Amino acid sequence: MKVILISGFLGSGKTSFIKNNIDKFSNKKVAVIINEYASITIDETSFEDRYSISVINNGTIFCVCKISEFYREVERFYNMGIDYLFVETSGFTKLTTIHNVIDFLKTKYNIIFNDIIVIVDASKITKWLRINTNALDQIQKASVIIINKIDLVSDTNLKMIEEIIKEKNHKSKVFKTVNCMIDIKKVLRKKRVKLKIEGFEIIRDKSYESVVIDITKNYHMNDYTNILSDILEGIYRIKGYVKIDQDVYYLDYSHELKFNLVSSYKNLNKLVVLFSLKDISKEEIINRFNC
Repeated sequence: MKVILISGFLGSGKTSFIKNNIDKFSNKKVAVIINEYASITIDETSFEDRYSISVINNGTIFCVCKISEFYREVERFYNMGIDYLFVETSGFTKLTTIHNVIDFLKTKYNIIFNDIIVIVDASKITKWLRINTNALDQIQKASVIIINKIDLVSDTNLKMIEEIIKEKNHKSKVFKTVNCMIDIKKVLRKKRVKLKIEGFEIIRDKSYESVVIDITKNYHMNDYTNILSDILEGIYRIKGYVKIDQDVYYLDYSHELKFNLVSSYKNLNKLVVLFSLKDISKEEIINRFNC
């Protein structure tokens, strides 16, 4: 079984990349592990039923608190005869903790990590690098880096981002995309990733947190904009399915607040909010929706 690890900071395009490429393996048995830092998972419904999907919530999968659960799921898919396993990490994952995982799975099951692909949001990566060390850690540990959303930045800024990435990790392959539209077969390396073995992340980072908001009122799009407008600076990501009038929308915030009409969904009227504890409290976010 080959493992393709997809990482990247919040809202960079990890799920989109997998969705754009999973059908390239239609003649193989494919599974996906989705890691969500929050207590519920929103993106699970993005994948068709013919794929085996596993969800690991409430933390990052390479932290001590979640690594055993991750191993169990990998072993389950291995015993199912899965050929390719996509692993989508939480946006807060520190890839420093992946190296013992690679060594353990190679030794016990001869499982090969095909690549560590890190997706970068061109419109926000300079901000993330200033305020969160996880974004830097992900870039430094990548074997492949995809600079996504290049349509949202100028040519000058894009060149600056490429220079920053080259400075942080000059060994990785770098690609540029819009909406993560790139053929995975052009991205994957032919040889197994060789990485230095390091230790696990022992404790959960306390500089950020998540909260699930239950939407109990009949809000319109303008209501969400008014509720969130002056606190977005302290928020990393918002996502969830909300009902507005008679329709259901996928509400998404990473670069800007967006509402996309959908036909399938899970966990209706629940929003996952990932935020910086330095800038805002959980209580303040909850109170915004209870006023």
